[in-house]
Amino acid sequence: MPRRSTYVALTVATLLVSIPRQAGAFSVISGFGYHAEHRRITRLALQSEGFGPATFREIVGGGLRFGAVAAADKPWRGLSGVKAAHCDGGDHLATPGYPQTAAAAQANLLACRAFIWTNFDASIAAAAPLAAPDAPRNVYALDCRFNGRTEISAKCAVLGAFGLALHAAQDFYAHTNWTDANPGPATGDGPPGLGGDGPAPFLFARDAPPPPGLISGCFEGYPEGWRCEGRVRHRDLNKDTGAYDATTATFGDGLTPRGRQVGNFRRAAGAAVADSQARWRQMERQIYAIYGAEAGDLILCRLKSDRPADCR
Repeated sequence: MPRRSTYVALTVATLLVSIPRQAGAFSVISGFGYHAEHRRITRLALQSEGFGPATFREIVGGGLRFGAVAAADKPWRGLSGVKAAHCDGGDHLATPGYPQTAAAAQANLLACRAFIWTNFDASIAAAAPLAAPDAPRNVYALDCRFNGRTEISAKCAVLGAFGLALHAAQDFYAHTNWTDANPGPATGDGPPGLGGDGPAPFLFARDAPPPPGLISGCFEGYPEGWRCEGRVRHRDLNKDTGAYDATTATFGDGLTPRGRQVGNFRRAAGAAVADSQARWRQMERQIYAIYGAEAGDLILCRLKSDRPADCR
């Protein structure tokens, strides 16, 4: 069946290339002008957290396989154009006649944060079956689907919901001006950066308003110039892709106009790594807080281990 396998691989590759970069922010795959930033960011963030190799692959993906962190960009998942899943549409400038109100822009930024928290909470709730000492194997089986429908196991459901939270949080740094170092007055094609250093406290709060001046770009589909006329567009702000040195595990210069400026891509990717690591550790603390020490140990062992049956 080699001919069929080749056809399937080419079909999947075609679908992946068709993913709108603007909707997906940090990219999912390598090749075709993409550099798998979501995968690299997540790998750097979680590689020291004790995951087994097979479980880790389910989270970060590999080759043409989407991991949990990239599931929001699956063309068939239905989230590619959802603003909240990618922190899009939070644009407003204090200029006369700006096409989107400040209230609407803030609502989109708050929806992004709500999407992160909703999936974070869902991942913790889905962990309940993993706390049972005699849980059957189908509670922690791998080979996850991450398709938005029924998962094959509670473990996959936990990883899938957590992956959606990670994806949106990472996209926040690629899509907004939070870490951008750009000074100067606000203009339609070059809004000022906030110069934030590391993770945004706004994303880790549940009810605080966005910081003054925080925006993300307009994305309503292609072509951006028509659909986002007169607004700060995604292409004006995005830091979707950039160089990566695998030897030193460091990010380099950006490959988008905004990412190339004053180290913006490097700053955004670095903040996304720190945010993702902090978010996993927050999840660990929350699991202990909700399920207790003994059950929390069992849940986390089964979430991380490739041999969950050995967890006691």
